[in-house]
Amino acid sequence: MDMKDKSKEQLLEELDKLKKEYDSLKQLHQKTIEEQNLSIKQIRDIIEYNPISLQIVDKDGYSLLVNESFKLLFGAVPQKNYSVFEDLQIKELKYDYLFEKLRGGESVRFPDLYYNAHEVDISAPDTPVWIRMIAFPLFDAD
Repeated sequence: MDMKDKSKEQLLEELDKLKKEYDSLKQLHQKTIEEQNLSIKQIRDIIEYNPISLQIVDKDGYSLLVNESFKLLFGAVPQKNYSVFEDLQIKELKYDYLFEKLRGGESVRFPDLYYNAHEVDISAPDTPVWIRMIAFPLFDAD
């Protein structure tokens, strides 16, 4: 049936039906956004309030996020130009192969080590700390 063949009443009914479908989809979309925001907040809280030092880095090793425990342990936040993959202390330990495994998508447990953030950032305390590092990739849609 062509629009010309439909009565004004039929067209108004179809329009009303489409409006109801639109409103329903709009509510579903809003609920999805609210649920997504809650999930993001929960993940951020898990990271921020975790007693374990956590650092999230991008695929090149540059810091995206550190939690309060990280700041307390190292006494500093990584500088913008710092990549954990290029850290000289870690490179001296010949852990490049572990970073390659990580870049390849594997989870990696590094041997325990003493680390002094002051050697990378002179504003950090000159106090070595013992660290146990476990690294794993976080995958996104790409």
